[in-house]
Amino acid sequence: MRDDPREFTKAPLLLDVMSRVRTDVNKLLSDEAALKAAARECVRCRDGAACLSWIQSHEEGDGHPIPEHCKVREFLRTWAP
Repeated sequence: MRDDPREFTKAPLLLDVMSRVRTDVNKLLSDEAALKAAARECVRCRDGAACLSWIQSHEEGDGHPIPEHCKVREFLRTWAP
């Protein structure tokens, strides 16, 4: 079965969180498998309300700490600068 090329775009909350925490884009893009795994895990997460609340209370681009509730916290840590 082929991967869905839209897989990452199905995780808009992950995109929003990543735009608010410190992320090294080069590290992130160098590990496509981990990025897809994080996107899948994010989509399966049932804590979207906590995520939305965190996103709304943190400005984009400010380098905020990774949210404690995030199910893909470890992935985000590996992509920190």
